[in-house]
Amino acid sequence: MEHSTPDCTSPATCAFGNWDIFRLILTYLPTRDVLQMSYIAREFREDALRERLARHIHIKAYSQVSSLYRFISSSNSAGRLACVRALTFAFPLTLKLPPNVHKDELAGLLEGCKNLRYLEILHCDQLISENPRLSTIIPSLAKLHTFDASRTVILLTDPSIAFTRMITSLRSTLDKLRLPCIPLKDKGARFLQDLAATQTHLRRLSFAAYQFLPASVSFPSVVSLTITLGYECPRLRDLYRTFPNAREISVNWRSDFDVTKPPEDAIAARHLAEEDCGRGDAWRSLDMLSAPSAYLYVFALNCPTRRLVLRDLDIWRRPNYAADLVSRLRPRQLDVIVECKPPFAVRHVDPRLFIYDGGSSALAHLYAKMLFFPIATVPNTRDVINIFRSILSVSRVELFHLDLHDAVPIGDPYNAPLPTSFQLELAKHTAAIDLTAVVRELAECCTSLRIVIMNIDARPDSRYWIVTRDQGRPHIEELDPYYGRRLVAREEEHLQ
Repeated sequence: MEHSTPDCTSPATCAFGNWDIFRLILTYLPTRDVLQMSYIAREFREDALRERLARHIHIKAYSQVSSLYRFISSSNSAGRLACVRALTFAFPLTLKLPPNVHKDELAGLLEGCKNLRYLEILHCDQLISENPRLSTIIPSLAKLHTFDASRTVILLTDPSIAFTRMITSLRSTLDKLRLPCIPLKDKGARFLQDLAATQTHLRRLSFAAYQFLPASVSFPSVVSLTITLGYECPRLRDLYRTFPNAREISVNWRSDFDVTKPPEDAIAARHLAEEDCGRGDAWRSLDMLSAPSAYLYVFALNCPTRRLVLRDLDIWRRPNYAADLVSRLRPRQLDVIVECKPPFAVRHVDPRLFIYDGGSSALAHLYAKMLFFPIATVPNTRDVINIFRSILSVSRVELFHLDLHDAVPIGDPYNAPLPTSFQLELAKHTAAIDLTAVVRELAECCTSLRIVIMNIDARPDSRYWIVTRDQGRPHIEELDPYYGRRLVAREEEHLQ
């Protein structure tokens, strides 16, 4: 990026000596401080503004588009536009059609951002139909690295022809692409074929599909897949053949049923998936698998999985199914939910949830999220200890993370929050929990435990403890949150 060199006789310039050092300092300042620097001295202004433009810019209204466009066009517009690296347009879905002047400003703004790397446009397909110029401008952004065209509400409807053509005509080599929905029926297969031909280095892909049909095409470069399905479930082999090298898979499925009493079509789909696994038409291992319990039943995958996320499966309500599922996938990290209902007593837990292959491998990291109910009693310190003694005493867990933050009823498709009165009561009781006492007793019952993280809504930050042992006796030490976060990141990075 070219900059004009300030007058070296200026007192402000001489104070820094080296102007490059000043620009380096700007990159470490918070955004608010960078803006303030632009008002301190005339010599600072242009560099401070360029630094602000190089950071992520969020636009939520067309009036903000006009303001940004006028600001950039006021002086040296080409140089300032070249600074823009990341843009997010989050226009509401119900927004009225913009005046033509706003459309032209939006098109002009995008057209000048030649160095744009990240572009997020919520409801992009709707915006394309309102402003056709964008369908030719966006594909011309040659340096685009990430394109997010998702919706705030997933509607499994056909995107416009102009939108699909725009996606398949992108000139840039994308690393990440998020789509609202692929076309229905045979159009979807053709769209995937065109996308695979143009984006040969795509690594992260997210889309919704009312009906996923085999496209006779492969995306060998995709390692992270997020897919939202309608009520039909694609066959395992079709998904595997389309994304053979996927390592992280996250599935949202609109169908739901009791996994202990599955319907006949689910049983039939599971049998086909088991056949696919037997023939090798499935992944041999995964780094992450996240899906609702109904889909995991139909998926019937049987392979080592580094991290397994059980979104809606409480290990108390479906203990046998949970144990069978976990023992087949043999995760090293498990994310589970625990319904917080009395009685808060030590319960029997199936060891297959934590120890696999006759003891040769075991779960290392356990992330537990407690869900609360307005009709239930909020647990105290002893209750929390009893609940998790049951789990940790039969495990070889090394890192345990307890989250008491997300107070949402289980199985609620709309994520409706709990009543305000109960949230206040919950915050009062959880704030009274003696976390140090919980950590001490859990360390005594689980001899492998080394790190504990507690996150409670009523307290601002997570708290971290490290557990050491002297002749079998545990000693706990609370860490500063900064060092705790670094320790956890290092543990997760080296988890095998």
